[in-house]
Amino acid sequence: MPGFLSIIYPYRPRQPAAESGPSRVGRIRFSARLPPTVRLFRHIHQDLMMVHDYNLLVSYERRYFHASRQEILRLLVEFGDPHPIVRRTIARGLMGVRTALRNTGVIGSLFTRFSQDAMSIRFTLKWTPIDLWCDATLESMKQSLAILKAEIKPGERWMMRVEKRRFTIYHRIDIIKELAELIDEKVDLKSPDKIVWVEIIGKQAGMKVLRPDEIFSLPKLRGY
Repeated sequence: MPGFLSIIYPYRPRQPAAESGPSRVGRIRFSARLPPTVRLFRHIHQDLMMVHDYNLLVSYERRYFHASRQEILRLLVEFGDPHPIVRRTIARGLMGVRTALRNTGVIGSLFTRFSQDAMSIRFTLKWTPIDLWCDATLESMKQSLAILKAEIKPGERWMMRVEKRRFTIYHRIDIIKELAELIDEKVDLKSPDKIVWVEIIGKQAGMKVLRPDEIFSLPKLRGY
């Protein structure tokens, strides 16, 4: 399908790279000597070039990156994934997560964990499931929504939420107008049955059709 980049496939644990002799060691040592700002730039450049395979996006307070990352790892291991992948994205305050667990199942586990111990979740702010990634072009996003819109059943009301990060090509309202034409069911901005979630990060867009209770928001739960 033209412009279509990736669909979330069942997770396969990554195999460690084979050692390749002195040249590999030399590269590691050289990278370790790089200043932090240069290492960060290299990370951002690699993130721009790669096809995202995250099935969760997690926002956090920027000053608590390390604590937030450890919190994500701890929770996912507790929920049953011993080897989750957690990366900083090019968008400030947003991490990409790849887990072997069903992403909406993780959201349900978060609500349960929070009800048991509210202080067990302190640094991560919002957890959003993502099912599909594509180019951040209107044509690719339309192709992706054509697949996902079957999640909106006849008679269900819906709304669309578009988040843009490091992306200035289209205005948010223009994206919503173009994509909304593909869905025949009625819109309800106050109490929708389903939300079409579009998360644009640089040149790629992550999408999912979800219920309102399939997003975990710590500020909302704590009333601020």
